[in-house]
Amino acid sequence: MPSFQNPVPDADEAREAMRGLAYATRHIEHAEDTYPVLGSVTRTVEGLQQVLHQLAAWHQAARPRAASDGGDRTVGAADATAAADALTTAATALDGVWEAVNTAWSHNGRIAWHPDTPTPPADARLAVPRARRTITGTTSPDAGHGIGL
Repeated sequence: MPSFQNPVPDADEAREAMRGLAYATRHIEHAEDTYPVLGSVTRTVEGLQQVLHQLAAWHQAARPRAASDGGDRTVGAADATAAADALTTAATALDGVWEAVNTAWSHNGRIAWHPDTPTPPADARLAVPRARRTITGTTSPDAGHGIGL
């Protein structure tokens, strides 16, 4: 259960939830389940974007406290700025992911899923008569043979 206050366990829980979803979507038994799953994935991408933007803003705001392991504040501030920039880039890159997943969700919502059409047994398919053609060669009639296909 998310704490809504402690980001470390909440991030771990989100990771495990995504791991579980990745496992669960390997086989989907009920086609109609894909619609709410895609809706939740769309909202998850939105949440991930928000998290990345907030982490970027946090890194920018915390720059004055940043230092390297050796205590160099200039290096620490540069790394904080670089982290914020990378996080903003990642959040922005998710715009296309959100758009694609949202579009898939929209298309999925217009599908009326029907049961599979039963496939006839293999031996029943073999019993269907095929048309047979015979091609007569150009050899003389006294040669006594034709070519059958």
